Amino acid sequence: MRYAYAVLSAGIFGIIIFFAHTATQPRIHDFFQLQRATIQGIPFTFVRVPSQAVTMRVAVTSSTVAAVTTAAPAVVVNGGYFAGIDFIPAGFVASGGKKISERLFDKDKSGGLFYNGAITIEDAVQNNFLQAPESIQSYPILIRAGKSAVEKDSSHIARRTAIALDAAGNVVIIIADEKEISLYEFSQALAEFQPHIVTAINLDGGASTGIAVHGTNGTESIDSYTPVANVVIFEKK
Repeated sequence: MRYAYAVLSAGIFGIIIFFAHTATQPRIHDFFQLQRATIQGIPFTFVRVPSQAVTMRVAVTSSTVAAVTTAAPAVVVNGGYFAGIDFIPAGFVASGGKKISERLFDKDKSGGLFYNGAITIEDAVQNNFLQAPESIQSYPILIRAGKSAVEKDSSHIARRTAIALDAAGNVVIIIADEKEISLYEFSQALAEFQPHIVTAINLDGGASTGIAVHGTNGTESIDSYTPVANVVIFEKK
C-alpha cells in the first residue's frame, strides 16, 4: 500500500486529486497506524502506541516479515541479528518463556528488548536475560537517558530498524527503509523525535528491515528483502 497512490497530473489539479483519492481509503486499523516523518533529511516509517496498551512477544520464523501470520490488530517487525541460512540467532532470544538462544555477545556494548508484563529496553550488563519470557539481545543502544548513545560515525550505511520508548509512555516501532543510514545518523535523528525518545535499541537492519500492520481492513506492510530468524509482535491488549 505504501506506493499505491500517486498524483495524477502536475500542478494544483493533481494535488487535489491526490488528497481526494487518499481520503477515501479505509484505515487499516484505528489503533495501529503506519506514520511517516522526515527528520534530518531521513524518511522514517513508524507506529506509535501507548506501551501499556499492548503486549509484546517474540516469534521464531524463517519467512519475511510480511509473511508472518498473526491475529489482528497487531504490528510485526523484524527482530535480532542472525547468521546464515540456518537462521541461528547471534544473541540471546527468548520466546514464550523458552530460551531459543542462550548466547550472549558483547554484554558491555549490547542491550536487550524485554517483555515481562511491561516493555523495557536495558543495557545488557543490567539484565541477566533470564527473567523475561520474551527478550532479544541486540546492538547498539541508540538512545540512552534521552540522548544519542552512538558517539562515532562508522559511515557504514544500511536500512535500519529500532524499538523506542518515549517520554509520553509510548512504544515506537521505527524503520528507515527509503534511505540507507549509519547507526550514528540513526541515533542522531531519533534524538529529535517528538514526543522525546527516552531509550531506543537498534535491531537487525539491511535486508532484514521490515514492518507489517495487520488490521481489520487488511494489512499494510513494508516487507523485508529476505527471510528473518525472528520477529517482534505487538498486539493490542
